[in-house]
Amino acid sequence: MAYLRYELRALCRRRLGDLTSPYTWSDDQVNQWINDAIAAYSIHFPRHRSTTIACSDDDRSYQMPAGTISIISVEYPDGNDPPTYLYQRELTH
Repeated sequence: MAYLRYELRALCRRRLGDLTSPYTWSDDQVNQWINDAIAAYSIHFPRHRSTTIACSDDDRSYQMPAGTISIISVEYPDGNDPPTYLYQRELTH
């Protein structure tokens, strides 16, 4: 279920018992706590995405989709059953 920010804020206020105006905590404070909670949650349960990139023999660098933070694994060649994954190496430069 998706929530809008004001709905999350209302849920937080209900949990905090901060239901009547003037509120103990400002909207900015509650919003920051919501943002912090989402960031902490995302560390433990990251959003996984999959994409296919056309590769060529002469290229050693590829543009990643917007929002890419890290690459967990690379399947090469595509379509093997079972899949074959390249070994992960440390960045050398």
